[in-house]
Amino acid sequence: MAHILLVDDDQGFTSATQTLLAAESHQVETAASLEEARKVLGAGGFDLMFVDLSLPDGSGLELIGENSPKAVIITGHPSIETA
Repeated sequence: MAHILLVDDDQGFTSATQTLLAAESHQVETAASLEEARKVLGAGGFDLMFVDLSLPDGSGLELIGENSPKAVIITGHPSIETA
C-alpha cells in the first residue's frame, strides 16, 4: 500500500482517480491547489504524488522541486512546450 497525494483542480478527475487508487488499497489524499498541497505535504509520509501541471495558483512543477516523493506529472492541456 502506498501513501499517495493527488494534486489536481479537476474534481471529477480527482474523485475518479482517488476511487481507483483506493480500490487497490492505496491511501490517497487530495489537494486542489499548490497552497493546499504544500499544507498536506507538510505532514510528510508520501510515497508518490500525481501532480497536475496547471493549477489555479501556479505550476505543479514547483512541488516537484520542493519535495521528495516521486512524482507523476498529469495535464489536461498537452502541448510540445509541456512535454
